[in-house]
Amino acid sequence: MPVTINGDGTITGASIIQPLFFGIQDTDQSIPLNSTAFTKLTNFSTSAVTLNTGSSWNATTGRFTVASGQAGTYKIIGAGRLTGQRRQRIMRIGISKNGSNPTFYMEELTKHSNSETARFEVQTTVIQIMTLAVGDYVELMMYNGESSAQNTGKEGTYFSGYRLSE
Repeated sequence: MPVTINGDGTITGASIIQPLFFGIQDTDQSIPLNSTAFTKLTNFSTSAVTLNTGSSWNATTGRFTVASGQAGTYKIIGAGRLTGQRRQRIMRIGISKNGSNPTFYMEELTKHSNSETARFEVQTTVIQIMTLAVGDYVELMMYNGESSAQNTGKEGTYFSGYRLSE
């Protein structure tokens, strides 16, 4: 069906996609050292930017659960910032479905060959198209490849999702 702009300004034949959830991390979160798996990101509270269409987004736990009648194909976006990185370290950010470790993730490698006291931040974004059924849930997860626990940078850590189709 072609997209048409009618004389009164209305649009027919187009799906307008609006975000279902969006939250920016409200507080920094400690991510354990690299001997552990991915860590679920939390604290996307309402004192930062938040959107919760359909009341399926729990900003505190960082979990979006598909409500009745909302199954379909989703575009899920997550970004994470990790502070305090030194030398050559890896940070990974991925989207978990139903509590499993991410099978697809983005990786950022920090490279610094000088002093171990030099500190800097890394940030990366992951975007994934997922088919979700009623009751499925997604969460944003991070892996810290540093040799000690590091904190997220709340200003650069966010999680969002859009329903693309039924």
